Amino acid sequence: MQFPPSLEIHLTVFSCPDFSKDLTKEGGSYALRFASYTLFEMRHLIKTAKKSGNNLVLRVRFNENTIVIVLGGCTTQPKFENNQLLLTTDEASLLAVTVLSKQVPVLLEEGRMVLTPLAEAVFSRLAIENIAVETKQDKASILISVIQSCQNGGQNLEMSDASIALVASVCATANMKNESLRNKFISRTYKQYAAVGKQIDEAKFWIYAQNTAVVPDEFIDNLTRILDEAQRTRYSGTNSDTAKVDSIGSTSTGTAAQDAKENPSVTDATNEAAGWQDPISLKFVEVNKNRDHSLN
Repeated sequence: MQFPPSLEIHLTVFSCPDFSKDLTKEGGSYALRFASYTLFEMRHLIKTAKKSGNNLVLRVRFNENTIVIVLGGCTTQPKFENNQLLLTTDEASLLAVTVLSKQVPVLLEEGRMVLTPLAEAVFSRLAIENIAVETKQDKASILISVIQSCQNGGQNLEMSDASIALVASVCATANMKNESLRNKFISRTYKQYAAVGKQIDEAKFWIYAQNTAVVPDEFIDNLTRILDEAQRTRYSGTNSDTAKVDSIGSTSTGTAAQDAKENPSVTDATNEAAGWQDPISLKFVEVNKNRDHSLN
């Protein structure tokens, strides 16, 4: 995971001591409870806050230390002060997905398959089974890649895949009426992955695309066009801040580079289609509906 090293250190040492430990069937885990709360409960609060235009401040307490989570993009370095680790909702979600990824093999041994809400909106459990057979990969690897690739900012996660992320962005924006805006979100998804060296695999793209019920048959021609456009754009560089673009088509180098620096997501695309508005600015201040959640 390509977070600033201090983020995992702070989370492990100061806030969630068992974050870096392996997960087992026996015993409780603060990290797993944090992941569960962040991925399956916090999303409802985020949705409500976005609809109302309110800021959101959440407190997750581990013993004497607290993680403060605020609604917003990854715009600042995580900070630890006064026994509090300050994270954005995006940062918290990526950390939660990292924890859930470690739990996937354990759950599969018990015959259980857990998908995040974003992943389940695109791929069914049966689809995961089918993809594993078609690609001759183990279910754990498929499931982890799907979970990580469907997450906002997933390009920073180790097992995320550009092909899966592109399929997810197509599915998440399928109901957008504004085709120009829709294409913009899909294009940005590819650019974010390409900027960190993750390119599209055409064969893999089609396997995943054909295993989702979200994409109607009549949209196959559009999928072909989207894939062609993605493959015409190539990035050079190690991250979205320094990447350069060679584009054959209408997208200018300056526009593409700027798009790569931004942090849109599958979630953002869905929100935009629904008419949601993000707050213009966000500070680490306690306003509106503050929440305090203890994991002790």
